[in-house]
Amino acid sequence: MKEVDARGLECPKPVLLTKETIEKDNPDNLTVLVSNDTAVGNVTRFAENCGYSVTTTQQGNYFILHLSKGTQVQSQPASQPRTMESVNENIVFFITSNEFGQGHQELGQLLMKSFINTINEANMLPATMIFVNSGIFLTTEGSPVLPALQEIAQKGVQIINCGTCLDFYKRKDQLKVGYISNMYTITETLMKATKVIRF
Repeated sequence: MKEVDARGLECPKPVLLTKETIEKDNPDNLTVLVSNDTAVGNVTRFAENCGYSVTTTQQGNYFILHLSKGTQVQSQPASQPRTMESVNENIVFFITSNEFGQGHQELGQLLMKSFINTINEANMLPATMIFVNSGIFLTTEGSPVLPALQEIAQKGVQIINCGTCLDFYKRKDQLKVGYISNMYTITETLMKATKVIRF
């Protein structure tokens, strides 16, 4: 059985090594070793999107992911149906700050709150919202827009959070909406989008 040892490697290296092995060898079964739960989530989502089922066990201070080929539901939960009436399949919102625009901090935060509440209430939704840098303060505990973002996610919008950013600001355990991802997934999502709108 093929094995990828990605223990101790920073995001997005575990996903990239898994991708390289799958593309090169197309294995029916693959074992991936990683050091933390963020890497577990990232590799699992990638593998499932490639048609693998994934089971995870922990051994000591690392995790063992067992990938097996088979029919697998995509990582987007079935409970979050996408409809063309409410979700624009071509647009990605790339949110790099918890403020809207440049200038006065308080005004920027007020505008961002108004913006997110407005797109939720008006159902003018993108396919994906990516939160990086101080943008992750919008998806973590204490955010004034958490109820709106949680509703947006329930309507089928994919919410991606930068794992490195959550680690940097020490807010990973305070995440309240969406999932933790890595730079590979973020880059791939941006490159595949028809339109990226940056905030």
